[in-house]
Amino acid sequence: MNITTKLTYSNIAATAALAIAVSGVGGVAYAAGLADNSVGSPQIKNGQVKTADLGKNSVTGGKVKAGTLAESDLNGAARTAFTAGADAFYDDLNFHNISSGDPDKTIFQFTVPAADYLVSASANVTNNGGDVNDFTCSLTQEIGEFTSTIATSEVRVANGGGNLGTISLNGVAVNTDGPIELTMTCEGQQAPYSAQVLDPRIVAVELGSATQK
Repeated sequence: MNITTKLTYSNIAATAALAIAVSGVGGVAYAAGLADNSVGSPQIKNGQVKTADLGKNSVTGGKVKAGTLAESDLNGAARTAFTAGADAFYDDLNFHNISSGDPDKTIFQFTVPAADYLVSASANVTNNGGDVNDFTCSLTQEIGEFTSTIATSEVRVANGGGNLGTISLNGVAVNTDGPIELTMTCEGQQAPYSAQVLDPRIVAVELGSATQK
């Protein structure tokens, strides 16, 4: 028995459309026939889901594993929002250059409302000079006509610019009469010197609130 198939335009068009859909020509994946929620992590090639594939505001706090975000993952506004509050204040700077030829050793100043505070400050120092040097950073506050030193830290840094020394300052600032201006200064101990103070920051936490918590 001979079976003859009559080819028509509609037969050819339908077959071509099916082939294109299945092969994904033009970058369109054929999804018909998939059950809802049937494509999971095992069906997705590692590294293939990009930012552009995510809907706006689709990744929320509940989808982020606790403890996996570091301060470096946050922008400046977010860091300030998380650190600051009714009883805590925060400020930072990208970097500040210091040298023996510049009499101004101020890195930056930071003002907080009148209260008693536990103050912490930190920075990294890179030595751009020709010799190893000791660098001292201090945290001070103005009290009337006087300057009170809250904390001082010193670090020795090798020359060449490739080595970092870490400064850490902790102390208490007290003033219930008016705003407190906190000042961070840094300088080298042996002239001539040239250095860069990286990521200096100050955090002030009101002592009364810290005690309550």
